[in-house]
Amino acid sequence: MPAKHKELAPKIVIAPQGEMTLKDGVWVETPGTGDKMAAWWHFENKRYQIKQMVACPGIPPQEVTMEGVTYDDIAPGCYDPIARLADMDINHVEASLCFPNYPRFLGPNYSLRQMILT
Repeated sequence: MPAKHKELAPKIVIAPQGEMTLKDGVWVETPGTGDKMAAWWHFENKRYQIKQMVACPGIPPQEVTMEGVTYDDIAPGCYDPIARLADMDINHVEASLCFPNYPRFLGPNYSLRQMILT
């Protein structure tokens, strides 16, 4: 992204965990007002909190939730490249294609962005 548009780039913001509501067939997330925090992707007018279910290695399946989390709540191999490689070595994985929070987040949101950047 050109430096002149840096303020428009997607970013992570720590804010209170939010709620998901279905609006016109699309899930919409808004930050809450409680004390428990979550990491949120901000891009244009869209907000997506990082949920435990998309970064849950080592958590028993019956304990996985849709609750928003911060990076302190998830395994480093979910976001740190060096830790990710170490985890891959443990699992005897030579290569992996990684997606952001959940498939479809970045690609369609970039391609459907409201402003064309030049």
